[in-house]
Amino acid sequence: MVQLDMPVEPKKAATVILVRDDGQHGFRVFLLRRHGKSAFMAGTFVYPGGKLEQSDYETALALGGETVLPAREWAAGAETAREEMLASRVAGLRELFEEAGVLLARRKGRGLCLRKPGPLRGFGSLRAALRTGAPGLAGLAREERLTLAVDDLLYYARWITPEASPIRFDTHFFLARHPAGQEAVPDFKETTEGVWMAPGEALRANEAGSHPLSPPTVKTVEDLSRFETAGGLFSSLTDAPVRPVLPVQVAPEGRTMIVFPWDRDYEDCARGMLAACLHDLRPSGKGDRTTRVILSGGRWLPFCKEGRGSPEA
Repeated sequence: MVQLDMPVEPKKAATVILVRDDGQHGFRVFLLRRHGKSAFMAGTFVYPGGKLEQSDYETALALGGETVLPAREWAAGAETAREEMLASRVAGLRELFEEAGVLLARRKGRGLCLRKPGPLRGFGSLRAALRTGAPGLAGLAREERLTLAVDDLLYYARWITPEASPIRFDTHFFLARHPAGQEAVPDFKETTEGVWMAPGEALRANEAGSHPLSPPTVKTVEDLSRFETAGGLFSSLTDAPVRPVLPVQVAPEGRTMIVFPWDRDYEDCARGMLAACLHDLRPSGKGDRTTRVILSGGRWLPFCKEGRGSPEA
């Protein structure tokens, strides 16, 4: 009897889409290039983020109950346990500080300005110390008399790595506005470069190969590109439950592709029926809704195959 390999259990993770207004030109998002030796998505541009740690759950427990978040946030995360909802936000804040140097927190009700001395002592060393686990984000907040701004993170999406991948994550995506008085800077350890890009610009840079994006990043920046302003983006959020996206990874005729659930061939791909997977495809253009991405020349290129329509349709 042939024993099938069981999928790797995905690790819980959180990522933050940091958004900055760009005057009359709409808005930009902050992207980080993962180190070329990273075990997962090496060399691609992603949003700041990483896996949840036990300390994130402990910090979340100390935050308290339902009053910590607006009703919309609890409703949007209806499929997620409440302790995980809070821990994901703590992890998002921690990873944003570690990887991008942006700390979403308040002192006496006011946001932090880190461009000049104070309010944090030794900002750079605190950021570095956080990577060692001491004092941890909760300890840092206590020492500096800060309130973690978990309510600054707005639930946006949830992506689960395909079952065929040897490394998997169940990732909660959050939107956040870039705070005034802070600069986003990569850590030059896990990440080697940081850029602010308009969503449409990021799509074009991915196609050109200068800024290769991970598959979830391709799809989310495509979704973001439909909004002209950050205000329009944030006002579009509703209290409808955010459904998880579980793509399928296949390799028909040696072409590695990731197929999204709204693709017409999704169910056939999930069952291993790949005969027609490469037919009737066309590259995604402006206004299209990508249904799959195909690995080509080191970057994931977006393609369309008409189907049932994506969750946001």
